[in-house]
Amino acid sequence: MTNFTIRPLLPGDLLTGRGQPRRELFLSTDGLSSPARRPPWAGFLPWGVAGYGLLGESDIHGPALIYARPRPRRDKWDVVYLAGPADASDDTITALWQALLERLCQEAGRQGVLRVFARLDEQDEMVDPLRRAGFVLYSRDLLWQRAPGPPAASPSEPKSGTLRPQRGADAWGLHSLYRALAPAIVQQSEGLTSRDWRPTGRRWLGNGPRAYVLIVAGEIKGCFRVTEGTTEARLWLLAHPEARPALGTLLPDFGLDPMRTLTVLVPEYGSWVTGLLEGAGFQYMGAQALLVRHTVAWARAPEPRRRPVIKEVLEPAPTTPAAPATAPAGGEQT
Repeated sequence: MTNFTIRPLLPGDLLTGRGQPRRELFLSTDGLSSPARRPPWAGFLPWGVAGYGLLGESDIHGPALIYARPRPRRDKWDVVYLAGPADASDDTITALWQALLERLCQEAGRQGVLRVFARLDEQDEMVDPLRRAGFVLYSRDLLWQRAPGPPAASPSEPKSGTLRPQRGADAWGLHSLYRALAPAIVQQSEGLTSRDWRPTGRRWLGNGPRAYVLIVAGEIKGCFRVTEGTTEARLWLLAHPEARPALGTLLPDFGLDPMRTLTVLVPEYGSWVTGLLEGAGFQYMGAQALLVRHTVAWARAPEPRRRPVIKEVLEPAPTTPAAPATAPAGGEQT
């Protein structure tokens, strides 16, 4: 790979790149919304305004590019799109993307971003280049799926919990649930606070997941995030073992349309629920790898003002010689 230059992605690049054959990799940001099968220039407003892209140009192959989106707090980015020339070999594509990933993380640090995330199937061949670019696998989301059809009968046990839509005041309770279940390595990698558990506010646009909480004995013991399409519904589930009886009453369809495929994502650290899912007719479909790279964020600080200082030098003070001793009158000198 010779003369490979990287620069920021501009709106004109998106227009000139339309229709060019390319190899593409689409990544999901949360596992709930399937990656949009369209490149950034298919909708520049939602991508270009909120995200950041880089374009790599070579004198041998066509352009390659990478795109990342910020999370609501904007100190974290998600890699959502990679593209490269269609005529390049697998090794060349890997080298191009690895160079773009490295540069993206450098630019993220310059903009004050602390973490860059990537989520993709753990069997994807791109996992290895991400690791070589400094990304670390810190957790997985397990995928369980139930085919559409009449569901099995729900348990006849009385409900022991309440499922309701998430409210803004639930943020601290959800964060406490997360801290009780997630290992230290996951918490350090994700760097979440209670603010990250607040509703995203995207529902008015129609493109955000619906969020619910499961209340058991007055405390939040479960979290659900749901997206629904025409043929499939996807649900992210985090629940405390104390919610087992309440969770059992929600299976097998969680109140969703049973005639659609239902995919449930379970964090690896909350995988105790997989036994309930398997008993309700769900099948294990694989896992998504969650990777992160920590950046070195630049911090601006005022430079101390330097002032000339006259160094004071202490000199020994002059001493007066003592007068010779005199003998008292009429006596002898001692």
